[in-house]
Amino acid sequence: MRNGGFMGDAPQVKAMAPPTTPSDRSFEKVEFSELFAPLDADTRLDTIPGLSMRSINALHRQGARRFRDTHDWTPHLLVRMWNVGAVTVDEILTAFHTAADDARTRMAHHELASHSLPNHDIASTMDSATTHLSTDRMAMHAAWQTSRALRTIAGWASAHLAPDLAITTALVEVPKQASLPAYVFEALESLASVRVGTLVPEAERATAQQELREWIVLLDTRENAVLRHRILATDPLTLMTLAEVTGVSRERVRQIEQSVRIKARQLFTPDWRALATDLDRVKKTAGEINVLSAAPHLELNIESLIPEVSLSPIEILMRLAGEGEAAEGFIAFPDLATWRRRTQAVIEDALADHVNDLDEFIHRLSAIGIPEGAATEWLSTFDVAVATDVVAARPRTLVDRAVLALTEANEPMTLARINQRFGGGFNEASIRNALAADDRLLRVGPKTWALREWEMDEFTGLRDAMVATLRANDDRMLLKELALDMHEHFGVSKASVRVYAGQPPFELDDGIIGIT
Repeated sequence: MRNGGFMGDAPQVKAMAPPTTPSDRSFEKVEFSELFAPLDADTRLDTIPGLSMRSINALHRQGARRFRDTHDWTPHLLVRMWNVGAVTVDEILTAFHTAADDARTRMAHHELASHSLPNHDIASTMDSATTHLSTDRMAMHAAWQTSRALRTIAGWASAHLAPDLAITTALVEVPKQASLPAYVFEALESLASVRVGTLVPEAERATAQQELREWIVLLDTRENAVLRHRILATDPLTLMTLAEVTGVSRERVRQIEQSVRIKARQLFTPDWRALATDLDRVKKTAGEINVLSAAPHLELNIESLIPEVSLSPIEILMRLAGEGEAAEGFIAFPDLATWRRRTQAVIEDALADHVNDLDEFIHRLSAIGIPEGAATEWLSTFDVAVATDVVAARPRTLVDRAVLALTEANEPMTLARINQRFGGGFNEASIRNALAADDRLLRVGPKTWALREWEMDEFTGLRDAMVATLRANDDRMLLKELALDMHEHFGVSKASVRVYAGQPPFELDDGIIGIT
């Protein structure tokens, strides 16, 4: 058996940095270009500290002289290369990780300096980032150690017990066997020395604020520019504008943005991470759509790192997650546009059914998932007019606006009052002529109008009104009673009634008015 990973006699290696990969991928299958991303592609391998001549010669035999020559390598591939032993593999991986960490730290210092942060803020942020890198190096080493130990145990169990044995069964049965080789004992001891907290340090509950800040400081200059001016910008720059600012092509900016969005989404996996927990809390509290005030309060302050960002913590969270939308006082999943389309369909159906009752609108909206407590406010953002208990299509003509004004007032209105609701920009004669031509409206006084559906007495003129009232009272009444009646029913002044009383077809005799 060759010593490319099954033997347990390799010396301890330095702790290594983490792969920046999705949580469902094994680091052994991650390409070096991603695993050691901060390293410059033109870095000469013989200048990387920590590589012995044995390791350098092993790399040269594989045709690798600069880091770009190893871009498509993986730890798994390196282990399987001919004449590259376990000690050499560990040395190469350790040196590459250390060099990548140094490059990443230099970039972080550069980024923080470019933000003109106070010295104490730079120190605290870098301390946090350095601690993060240190624990992640330990995690990488623990993963490498665990993988080698499991492969050693699995190799022996396959050869001496059964090749189809489950690994969990092998871990129980192998220690029971007599006369185990020393390298199997060492593998079992190595496996027992690994603590789950070391293997997955990110499981230790960091705050969402810490997770986000540590992620931001590790972005390079162009990634940071895309984050500030595209992803978290209130008014995002165009790709072309940002390309001119950063000195790269429009297509390259698009690629960088796509890469940053992918990296940002990784902040929310696995689901026990603080940012993922916050996102889940927002979804459960706000539901699919709600007023923004219904969402929980979040602590996400990145002003010191990105002063240009003026978004709320909720908006920052959702943009980074690539889920939902928070704007215009509302929060929605998957986005507000989807809910606007659904709501518009409900509104159109209701208006087509001649529904104008607010409670019925709320009922119909709740049927598609909009909370009753948010329905009225949400409805008011559409092209409809929402009164106390009435919903109507937002008026577009002068008559439509008058109908809405009367509906909201729920009582007859004079032309002057209607014009006041319009902002006083119309001639009252124009308003009167327009209202008289529409069947929805009814004149109930010399200058007073009502909705015909209220079934009030129509006013066609003072003379006609006086005649109709006298006919209903045997053609004779006290003048003062008739005047009072006209005033109460049609708002006519008593003086106007007295003027008409002296003209045909009326006759006035000692305070009594009749019809000739």
